[in-house]
Amino acid sequence: SPEQVKADKFIAQAEAHYNRREYNSAEFEYNKVLRLDEDNVRANFGVGKVYLATGEIEKAESTFKKLAKIDAVFEPENKHIFNELGIELRRMKLYDQSIEYYMKALSLAPDDENLYFNVARACYEKGDAEKSGAFARKALSLNPKLQEAQRLLQALERHCR
Repeated sequence: SPEQVKADKFIAQAEAHYNRREYNSAEFEYNKVLRLDEDNVRANFGVGKVYLATGEIEKAESTFKKLAKIDAVFEPENKHIFNELGIELRRMKLYDQSIEYYMKALSLAPDDENLYFNVARACYEKGDAEKSGAFARKALSLNPKLQEAQRLLQALERHCR
């Protein structure tokens, strides 16, 4: 549809601004999309990331709560959204929220070893060695060659000696 073409163009511009750390411009472009379609998954996700990047944590949380109510978010092709959110939140040391979004991604893709590793890493940084080890072992059960998970388990073993 013409609206979708317009929305995709605005999103591409918004993402380019975001990647250049031009957060006001990115927010402006994402909001143009949300005026066309308030339930646009990528625009809601993008504006939420802008709020995180600019330290507007309450606005970000409210945007992500809204996003979680949009049915289209829970389609398997959107698992990366929850994974990216988890990564952003972990970087901001919001470990519980980070783990919550990784778990949503896992509900869409239960065989993704990288998601299990991401949960393990967030648990590790949160200081929950037991859960971290369990998720790292699950990642390795799906992919025994996942080096990040091997290194995390080694770090846990050194830490627990």
